Amino acid sequence: MKRFDTVAKLKLAKLKEGQFVETGGYYAKGDAGAARYLIVTPQSFDGYGDHELANGNIAVLQGAGAVNVKQFGAKGDGVTDDTLAIQAALDSFAPIAGQRLVVVIPESVAEFIFTRLDVGSRTIFESLGGVLKLKDSTTTSITTQYYPINNLGHIKTTFKNLICDGNPATNQIQFTTGVADMITCVGNESKVIGCTIYNAPDSGIMFSNVLRGYCTNNYIEGASDAGIYANGDEDSLPSNNTISSNVIKNCHTVGIALKRGLNTVTVSSNVIDDCGNGITHEDFGTGLGGHPINMVITDNHISDIGFNHRTAPLPSESGLTLNRLTDSVVTGNRVSNCGGSGLDAAGAVRSIISDNYLKAYTTSPHATQAGLVLRPRLDAGDSSTTNCLDNVIKGNIVIDFDDKGLFINDALAVNTIIQGNRVKSLNNTGLRVDAGTTRTSVIGNICEAPSADFDLQVLTGTQLVIRDNLLVNDGGDYLSRAGTPVNFLTPRFVGDLALDTSNNVWYKSYGMGNTNWV
Repeated sequence: MKRFDTVAKLKLAKLKEGQFVETGGYYAKGDAGAARYLIVTPQSFDGYGDHELANGNIAVLQGAGAVNVKQFGAKGDGVTDDTLAIQAALDSFAPIAGQRLVVVIPESVAEFIFTRLDVGSRTIFESLGGVLKLKDSTTTSITTQYYPINNLGHIKTTFKNLICDGNPATNQIQFTTGVADMITCVGNESKVIGCTIYNAPDSGIMFSNVLRGYCTNNYIEGASDAGIYANGDEDSLPSNNTISSNVIKNCHTVGIALKRGLNTVTVSSNVIDDCGNGITHEDFGTGLGGHPINMVITDNHISDIGFNHRTAPLPSESGLTLNRLTDSVVTGNRVSNCGGSGLDAAGAVRSIISDNYLKAYTTSPHATQAGLVLRPRLDAGDSSTTNCLDNVIKGNIVIDFDDKGLFINDALAVNTIIQGNRVKSLNNTGLRVDAGTTRTSVIGNICEAPSADFDLQVLTGTQLVIRDNLLVNDGGDYLSRAGTPVNFLTPRFVGDLALDTSNNVWYKSYGMGNTNWV
């Protein structure tokens, strides 16, 4: 078999049809561009992987299902725009059913510069150590859709171990109607595994309307929007996506954003640190995109949320913001050093919120929001309100928030179980249930507030069960004085007990006034 040191020397040869030849490199022998070629009669050629010889015949690259971008002329010198060479590698050997193409970014002394790369179906786009760096001044408009690395219109694409640099010094960040997420997945069965993404001009990774997507073991730092962003269509089929074991740091807006009609997603074991928010679960209203449903959000570690990205505490600086949480489970998450609410669930329906650890900043500027709050959600589509229904709040530890520790701030909430929580507020009520709720069970909680506030406050409602709660600063399970409580003691909640120690007579409150004892 004939061998040539470089592609340039190969192109000077006059070779016959049917021959196989090899090169020792692309630009220079040993530069990782070595390849094998088949000589064929004249046909179209791309000039990157296939080359015209001196006699008009074509040397066609033989890939055997795996190619190296240096075999297509990519330099990886940190200066040359390698977009066309890498794209030629991605477009080569279009995979047929049951086969995959592996395109490799090799190790290199400098970055591979690019503008946009479109990755096809059944392609594994993988780095062995080489860095993809967005070219200077690529993203210049906040309204343009750039999609730096994407699989638009393709399925079963895998992005594996890619190392990406968004080059923020010269590229626009924080878009309005534009899109510049570093890796964008829109095809079913897309996977993003083990990638490292620095300084994405928009979000680090986006999954949009993907079925059976998988996003795991990625490291994302410095994204100007979300670390990971996933959405779905309103009333869409279950997406069955998994977002797990990712490390997300210093992303301006949020660590993980779940939006619109996303359906059936597991978000687990992610580490989110120093972001504007931790995990957000956003609805766009009926007719405007819907809201996520059937979610499992579990065992995520969320820390240092809010203040490094804002100048003052805002309600959105939350560990978990879960709007219209529906048919979902949120359990085992750890939120620490949070600037807003630890967990804010607006319009939650048939969901379990259990065994979460929520802790605020304790030094100025500390959190001014409630630690764990359930409240109504106004529908942006038809201006209707979704009230909380059939929820279980159990086994959570909520401490050191400036406002209420645990707050049912929904006068029309129905069928709420609040059991076995440990709640402590710095400057307000420990656990409060607003007036008007129906069928609320408050059992076995340990509640603590400053001495000037209530450890536990349950306002008037229908079918309330309140028992076996331990009140740290409010005298335990009942109030007491030597004499009648009427006109002297204010109930902490409807159904509170008071003992007249002078004659051992018990009283029970039927309202919240100091005369409401019988």
